[in-house]
Amino acid sequence: MLNPHAGVKRLTLLALLLPPLCAAAARGAGFSAEETAFIEKAGVLLEVPPDPCAVAKTLTRRYRAILAQEATRATVEDLIALLEADAVPVRLAYGLRMTDAFAMYDAPADAIYLSSAAVFMRVEVSGNGCPSADSLASFAQDTVGVFAHELAHAGLRRQLGEPVVATREDELLAYAREARFLAALPGWPPLKVRHDAALSAMLRGNYRDNALMLKLVESLGAGERPSADAFERLPSYIEILEGLKKTREALEAARAGVDPSLASIARMSAAWEEGWDAFVSFLEPMIKTRPSFSQPAAALEGSRRYLAESRKALAAEKPGTLARQVAEHAVRLGHEDVAFWGDARKVARVRAVYEKRLEKERGRAGR
Repeated sequence: MLNPHAGVKRLTLLALLLPPLCAAAARGAGFSAEETAFIEKAGVLLEVPPDPCAVAKTLTRRYRAILAQEATRATVEDLIALLEADAVPVRLAYGLRMTDAFAMYDAPADAIYLSSAAVFMRVEVSGNGCPSADSLASFAQDTVGVFAHELAHAGLRRQLGEPVVATREDELLAYAREARFLAALPGWPPLKVRHDAALSAMLRGNYRDNALMLKLVESLGAGERPSADAFERLPSYIEILEGLKKTREALEAARAGVDPSLASIARMSAAWEEGWDAFVSFLEPMIKTRPSFSQPAAALEGSRRYLAESRKALAAEKPGTLARQVAEHAVRLGHEDVAFWGDARKVARVRAVYEKRLEKERGRAGR
């Protein structure tokens, strides 16, 4: 659930040559049914329209207040500075389909985008159509770790002095900053998430007990002729299985109202508390698809392959279509990736910065 876009090629945010539009209103704005379906499937961001409810401004103010608490300030002092005088703009984005992570930092625009779809699906809306103040406050408290994560990306970009391609190390650093901040945040994880963790443990126990009982039932008929004793025990086994099923259904119902992304973040921060190895092991499945400085040759080859595929896709699209603009964007990204991984000096310089920061975070985990 953590940042589902982490292993996806950078096609989420597009600087399309289109007027400011909301993806939900694409068809009404003159897009064909095919183009509208493409927008919804690809999750492209067309442009950032006005934010009449001031959602981005309100959330940014609340995030800053949480980050600046006495207990957490020392862990995020540099990130707080990025919010001063709008050093890193925070904008509400329409058509950005990130229902789990809800936010993303875009290096070319040097801005953090909050998905309106992801925000509005988690808040209560007042009579004026805007999120209620209490609802936004609760949302900010739950998601401030993700916001710190995106700020960490922005901070690293500034340290390097230029945008760089997405890498496994970059994502690992951002998660480390998020986890270290959450470890110091009073009241984290929220009670509802701690309750969910207990329910999850009970549910895992239920699954184990159920599997054991099924094996026992199977063992009763293992021979050619089940014994009379086996037949006598079978009703009690079935009764136990039925009881386990009712318990399982009750536990699953109790967990239904818990945001899975929050539960995932809580597991990530718990892994941080265990130590660096546990933390990396937890994140590995989610970041392993990104290129890594440990394998620059493979990253260069993958970038060349991606560029070739993007060029092929571009040649197949008709001029003036939305799909062609996406393909053109992909080609530009491919060129950027090939240029980066093909520059051995730049790779070595950036790698040294990452390794130094990762070593610091390694020493902080589990404390």
